[in-house]
Amino acid sequence: IEQVNLNSTNSADSQYDSGVEEMEQRNFKTPPEELEYFLQNCPYDSERQRSDVSYVLSAIEPPLSTMQNSRPTPEQLKQLNDRRNKKAELLATASLGVRPWLKNIWKASKKVGAREREEEKTK
Repeated sequence: IEQVNLNSTNSADSQYDSGVEEMEQRNFKTPPEELEYFLQNCPYDSERQRSDVSYVLSAIEPPLSTMQNSRPTPEQLKQLNDRRNKKAELLATASLGVRPWLKNIWKASKKVGAREREEEKTK
């Protein structure tokens, strides 16, 4: 029976681990600053991946209403579904080193959206 040492690490694993640790140790003043950091420093697998991330984060047209009783139009729903599918595809195809960055980009983007909605309510 062959034994496999699951605790050994190679240089790719240690680079991945140090990148994750670095992400977790940063403190950001604002959600937009956090999002910008992750977008600029993500070690994207390709320019196509970077472009797809920008697409997922892009606003839909026309923008969704912040009114509670309004529903998205069929076109808005299509745009939302397209972005949701692209996001799932990005996570499924990203390398192990990029995946945590993408997850942090999505989290930071949610924080930015929540902040914008709060600001909209106070206007």
